[in-house]
Amino acid sequence: MLTQREHAIVQLAFPGRPTRVAPLPVFDQFPDASQTPTQARLQLGLPIDVPLLLCFGFVRRYKGINYLLEALAQIERNVYLVIAGEFWEPEQEYRAQLDRLGLADRVLLHNRYVPNEDVAAYFTAADALVLPYVSGSQSGVAMIAVHYGLPVIATNVGGLSETIVDGQNGLIVPPADSGQLARAIARFFDENVADSMRAAMQQSQQRLSWAALTSMIEELTHELCETAAPATR
Repeated sequence: MLTQREHAIVQLAFPGRPTRVAPLPVFDQFPDASQTPTQARLQLGLPIDVPLLLCFGFVRRYKGINYLLEALAQIERNVYLVIAGEFWEPEQEYRAQLDRLGLADRVLLHNRYVPNEDVAAYFTAADALVLPYVSGSQSGVAMIAVHYGLPVIATNVGGLSETIVDGQNGLIVPPADSGQLARAIARFFDENVADSMRAAMQQSQQRLSWAALTSMIEELTHELCETAAPATR
């Protein structure tokens, strides 16, 4: 699975050889959503009837969560955030930042490995997934969001902007820019774009399906065989 940047590197390494750009396919191995958002929030102990963002997966430095916390502090409305995943960084550093920013009551830290059977509840409970990455190539977490039809607010890192189309199934902002991230989060809630972005995300499922990837691999394999055929005669 290549991003456009990685594709350019491959073309330099293998000039003249057929190559393709293939986004990471949707992660559809998780259980389908079977609850309402309210039921999911009650199960997880999350606040009801408030704007709720999800940051999901291992907590590591490149995830840029410190910028997300700074962004939340800049938003006038009380947007809540749940960070769900195993911390690979000292949790106390983030709690100290929450205290400094006055966010301790609006950010819930679920520091644990989330088993497959609990994934649906988190993605059902949230209004949007936030991926404030400062580096990376692609994101498996984003592909879980595609599976559940959840809009994504992400940074323009790696291939994220190739999966998340700005203004359609999510919003894209520059990395390491808490101000821009704050404005995107405010826009998501203020302009009431959640329903249209959910519909667009569901439409993305076919384009990002495993069947689409398989078809691309078959086409590329056929083209490679055609290219190599004269040399074997």
